[in-house]
Amino acid sequence: MSDFGKIAASIAEDFYKGRFDLSARDKISAAASWSLMPHVECVQFLRDAGTPERTILFFITFLGALDRAKDSERLWWNGLELHEAHPEIFDPLALLNVSVDELGEYLEESGVSRNTGQDSEAWLRIAQTITFESNCPVSRVIYGKSVDVKKLIKDLGTRAEDGSNRFPLLSGPKTSSVWLRMLASPGGANITHLDTLPVSVDQQVSRATINLGLVKSDKLSSTPEAQYIQSVWRSALATVDFEAPEGVRNTCAGLDPALSFFSKFGCGHCDKQGTPVRIGLACNHCRLFR
Repeated sequence: MSDFGKIAASIAEDFYKGRFDLSARDKISAAASWSLMPHVECVQFLRDAGTPERTILFFITFLGALDRAKDSERLWWNGLELHEAHPEIFDPLALLNVSVDELGEYLEESGVSRNTGQDSEAWLRIAQTITFESNCPVSRVIYGKSVDVKKLIKDLGTRAEDGSNRFPLLSGPKTSSVWLRMLASPGGANITHLDTLPVSVDQQVSRATINLGLVKSDKLSSTPEAQYIQSVWRSALATVDFEAPEGVRNTCAGLDPALSFFSKFGCGHCDKQGTPVRIGLACNHCRLFR
């Protein structure tokens, strides 16, 4: 295993095994490990309650489209309460009898949405696409078929004949990547070649990648930054075997939530404090500790 592979594996395993040291970090997100991520806990609650697997995938799909990082924890827990109060809106066929205004009221009352007009229209459009285009890749994977991840990404990007978005709010590059990962785990969807899905790159992930020595800042000037960083992490995982849920093990999709957490509460915390404070084993490779 390369040094870069060791870094990637240590970040993933600290996350999935709940080994991050958060003692010096106040007001930290409750999702400090995989098992405590809100969408993972909510899906487990539904599964323990005997909820059909197809309904769980719809739950992940509708809420995944509305997931904005700032309000993520609130969204999923409020979404769980919404499912208990109005399970019919998580059933595309039952949704045919629900108006956009009625759905908007449910989303607003539950606290799932603050932009009910846009969100309710997107919710209904996604449901209609899955219902009336039963042979499209997205519909097929939700209904239990094995589908290649590249076909799903392509399907999300196509538009209807009138030019409208078939999967509004769900088709953005970062949202779709996170949604596909969630479908695979904890959703259990049968998505093939998930290993081709890259990590999500934002400013914090970029900074962490540089701090850990995987790239040099001058290398980012000649290549699109996100693509270059994604390729570096993909290469780092080439010979890695890390513990993660079935479906995302040893993939960038599996590394993605761990790297995002490490970047935000590891490097992000150190940047705000102006001094390095260890959070996990990967910090042994960080330039801030040298």
